[in-house]
Amino acid sequence: MNFRVVIAVLLVLVLGGGITYYLLGGTRPVEVSVAQPGEYFMVGKAFEGRYTNPEMKENFRLARQYVSNGTVKGTLALVFYVRPEANKGQTKCFAGVLTDPKAAVPEAYELRIINVPRVVRATVERHNLVMPSPEAIREQIEAFAKEKNLQLSSEYTIEKIVSDWKVVVEVPLAN
Repeated sequence: MNFRVVIAVLLVLVLGGGITYYLLGGTRPVEVSVAQPGEYFMVGKAFEGRYTNPEMKENFRLARQYVSNGTVKGTLALVFYVRPEANKGQTKCFAGVLTDPKAAVPEAYELRIINVPRVVRATVERHNLVMPSPEAIREQIEAFAKEKNLQLSSEYTIEKIVSDWKVVVEVPLAN
């Protein structure tokens, strides 16, 4: 009798987990394509150091707060000039908001204009609980570029956090 109960409980847990994963978008593919975004206008703060540093987290939190309370209208974003997964947790990045060129720049923020002629773009539409890791997304971008005989630039990577359900990662192509 106990064996049947254990099997029934395990079956319910496995089915429940699978259904939850599906409902959170865990089975949706990462869409990879080539795009030509042009120029981005971004207000934010620069950071250099360990990716886990509280200052980095605070920069990101503040940018998210500015977007959520309407101080800056736009899309939350990170520009990585040095990717932490490729540099033992060290990074050089710019955290902020992709916005209109005429947007007001909050105190202690700076405006950067980022020229983005051509990129490989990965769009992920899943809840952040089942979002693939940055490394997994990067691997798909690299595989796509290799398949299409495209050369990726190592200059920077842009991560746009559109919502809890959508992230867009862009890696520029080398000229």
